[in-house]
Amino acid sequence: MKRIVIFGLGLLACGALLAPRVAAALDTNPPLQRVLTATAIVHDMAGTASAATVPPAVLAQARAVAIIPLLVRNGASGDRYGEGVLVEHRGAGWSPPVFVDLDGANLRTQVGADTTDLVLVFADQDSFGQVLGGQPGKLGATIPVAAGPIEPAQMPPGAQVLAYRHARGVFEGVALSGATLQIDGGAGATFYGRRVPAQQIFSGSGLKTPAAAEDLRAALQGYAAKR
Repeated sequence: MKRIVIFGLGLLACGALLAPRVAAALDTNPPLQRVLTATAIVHDMAGTASAATVPPAVLAQARAVAIIPLLVRNGASGDRYGEGVLVEHRGAGWSPPVFVDLDGANLRTQVGADTTDLVLVFADQDSFGQVLGGQPGKLGATIPVAAGPIEPAQMPPGAQVLAYRHARGVFEGVALSGATLQIDGGAGATFYGRRVPAQQIFSGSGLKTPAAAEDLRAALQGYAAKR
């Protein structure tokens, strides 16, 4: 019994020592927090007890997915802005994350929370290519956006981008307009340790991928394969 108690106290002591180190890592690498939160949102898709979630079949057919945690409301304009990640669906798997910023989003929803998560599912190469090309994409204008389906479904015909709002463990399709989505190269440089073009990150060529990025890729792969 004494050995068990001592071992347990040892784990607690290690945890107490490691916690400040983890906090310090997040302070010096804020993009790491984006990736960790995005991974948690994907796990929430799979673990929600409600039927209100992003259908796995939609994610399985996606060209790419952007996850924007904690989309914040601008008090003056009512528009929302946030920072997140964009992951490309490549063959049987998913790419490392590219970091993106979203600004000026107008969510037409009945729920008025000051913060919410946003998931954008890119259905085709045209919509995804505008962001990949480094040009700011105007969601709802140059890139058409529709509220994503919740019931088990295939990708809607003709869809370009499907939008989902996430709060309190529930996902809902949401109409979105006016938002600008563009690549955040500075966040990528912090996360990967050097500036890397978005195309190279998506391909993974010559890139050392942090463990947090691998966890996000595995979470997306596991959920998209769910039936």
